[in-house]
Amino acid sequence: MENQSPQYGVTIDEVMDYLKTNVPTKEDLKELEQKFDRKLDVVKHELMDYTDTSLGKMKHELMDYTDTRSEKLRFDIQGDIVTQSRKEDAKLVGLIEILEHKNIITDREAKTLLGMEPFPRAHV
Repeated sequence: MENQSPQYGVTIDEVMDYLKTNVPTKEDLKELEQKFDRKLDVVKHELMDYTDTSLGKMKHELMDYTDTRSEKLRFDIQGDIVTQSRKEDAKLVGLIEILEHKNIITDREAKTLLGMEPFPRAHV
């Protein structure tokens, strides 16, 4: 079967020989597919391991950050409450002193009121 193409100068037998030696067979493609699947499985497992590790690390960092911020916020709020309470206490002490000075309450009543929590004072 030596049919030679006048246009290309190649015989059909030469084309067929070339295809037999250079074009992959079904078996070659099946083997390549299996290798690809195995490699893909390895990559998927590596990616899942990396993702699990990264997410675990991020979760830990987020929890640490949240704990730190919560603790700071708690201290800030406590400080604000104490500051506000001291301002209110100063107003109350001033009122007690005015009431005592105008003889609306007795010295003993003033001592009793000033000795109460949250910031007890000794009356002078």
